[in-house]
Amino acid sequence: SAIPKYCSIEDIYQYATSKKSKVFHKITCEQVATIKEETLIYFQSLEEAQKSGRRGCKTCKPDE
Repeated sequence: SAIPKYCSIEDIYQYATSKKSKVFHKITCEQVATIKEETLIYFQSLEEAQKSGRRGCKTCKPDE
């Protein structure tokens, strides 16, 4: 099978947060678009995001 030429961030990571934030989001959440790239942190799993000590966003509800 052919290997895709590129992967999008969404294919690798499912959750994101800002370094300064106490909240994490689904990668598709509109809030993620407002985070400056230099402060963005990505998580590959819900467990990883929760272990960071952050809570789920009330808009996209990543932990439900």
